[in-house]
Amino acid sequence: MKKIFSILLICCFTFIKVNSQTKVNSYKYVIVPLQYKFLKGENKYRLNTLTKQLFLKSGYEVFYNKQLYPEDLFKDRCLAMYADVNEVDRGFRITNLEIELRDCKGELIIKSELGKSGVNKHVERFQTALRNAYETFSDK
Repeated sequence: MKKIFSILLICCFTFIKVNSQTKVNSYKYVIVPLQYKFLKGENKYRLNTLTKQLFLKSGYEVFYNKQLYPEDLFKDRCLAMYADVNEVDRGFRITNLEIELRDCKGELIIKSELGKSGVNKHVERFQTALRNAYETFSDK
């Protein structure tokens, strides 16, 4: 009985992983905000620029939220995923970031695993944590 339950549980997790990967691959664009809610100021620690670069390397067309969009995206905002970065459980000299991708209705498509960093300098710590969180999407 335990074996059957274990097999069913593994199958469910596999289906969820494949389903979220299919959803992410069906989008052409990623929209990145110029300012994340947990930071004061636009492009603080150059996190927004780094987010854009990471998604560009994965083959997406990436735009900032205050930038002019191509005509097809201007007509249909649902062609894009909307990226956001959140800080989770802030600690002393430890930064934990996660990346969320949402659709045009604000529904969560996929959330990254927690990216952690304990580097001493602020800029390096935030950028390392973001890169670690992005590894969740690197195979998508």
